[in-house]
Amino acid sequence: MSNLLRLLKKFIKILIPAAILAAGVIGFGLLKVDEAQEQPEVEEARSWLVDTQTIKKQTINPSVKLYGRVVSPTFSTLSAIVDGEIIQVNSKSGQLVETGDVLIRLDSRNLETQLRQTEADLRRTEATIARESQRLTTDQEILAHEKRLLELAIESLERARTLKSRNLISQADFDSFERAEQQAHLAVTAREASIREFDSRVAVLDADIQRIQALLDKVRLDLEDTVIAAPYTGRVTEVFVSVGNQVKNGSQLLSMYDHNNLEVRAMIPNRYISEIRKSVTDGYNPQAEAKFDDHKLKLTFDRLASFVDQGRGGVDAYFSLVSNPLQPELTRSIDLLLTMSPVEEAITIPYRAIYGLDQVFKIDSGLLKSVTVKRHGQVFQNGKSLLVATSDGLADGDALVVTQLTNAVDGLKVKPFNGE
Repeated sequence: MSNLLRLLKKFIKILIPAAILAAGVIGFGLLKVDEAQEQPEVEEARSWLVDTQTIKKQTINPSVKLYGRVVSPTFSTLSAIVDGEIIQVNSKSGQLVETGDVLIRLDSRNLETQLRQTEADLRRTEATIARESQRLTTDQEILAHEKRLLELAIESLERARTLKSRNLISQADFDSFERAEQQAHLAVTAREASIREFDSRVAVLDADIQRIQALLDKVRLDLEDTVIAAPYTGRVTEVFVSVGNQVKNGSQLLSMYDHNNLEVRAMIPNRYISEIRKSVTDGYNPQAEAKFDDHKLKLTFDRLASFVDQGRGGVDAYFSLVSNPLQPELTRSIDLLLTMSPVEEAITIPYRAIYGLDQVFKIDSGLLKSVTVKRHGQVFQNGKSLLVATSDGLADGDALVVTQLTNAVDGLKVKPFNGE
């Protein structure tokens, strides 16, 4: 019995290590089998499902959406030309006024007093000229008598000289005849000098009249300038003064603009400028349309600006309003839809088909192929905005990818699922 127990213990000691070793071998084998089952299968190249559009070229009038502002070439700021007090204001902001309507009046009493004084100076100077003319006539008449008196004095002096040589008269008498002759000669000389000076005296007076007349004209103009009238029919934008204000020459009084001569200024992106110029050169005048208080405004392209501010991405264009019953307010923002000249061989594509600025993809033998396009604007079809473009790399019947793929590259395998 004891020997049997010893043999059993020895067998157990040998059996346990062998069992552990066998279990390890079996476990390793099971792990290898699981690993073999988890090996991935080799995946075939994937085809990405895309929506497509069949290319069909045609002649299209593209449009460009612009953001404009209402401006006026006849915006005016009326200023005071004379100093004075505001005594009347007849205009208000937003008011329509006609040419010649009195908008503001200044106190004119000081100028009216100055006008009367200047008119009096003018009348006095004119009277002086009239007196000089009368004096000339008188001097000419008197000169004739004085010359006759001089002749008589000369004759008397000659007779006195003869008598003196015969000692028939005294020296005192002879001196009297000689003095009379000299006085008569002096009288003629003075009268002739007065007549000769008439022209210079009148010239001075004429200069005074011209000076006074100029001053009179200025006072009259100043009087007219106390009344501020509308220079044209238009709308008042703002009034800067009120009754009782003291203003000086150059003070701003009010601003207004011609509401019948409005324009819309909008910036055209640089990529469309060449087409605008070509359209005008070819005789096509681009038209535009805008919405204003549920009304449509019709506009026509007029001109491009002559300069461009640095840093701007386009050139300002000016559009004239054409026969619109309603006029928008000055500086109001307006969205324009500019229709440009027809583009031949053009296509319309959704914006989601564009990658970057000018790249699209078409399907070539089941693979993507990039194509560069030139953008010409947009059109609206069935309530949707579509891009108008041209490209030599696209032909009628080509399948254009209109699904936006984040991994779109040349050679990517794709498959259309509802191409047109």
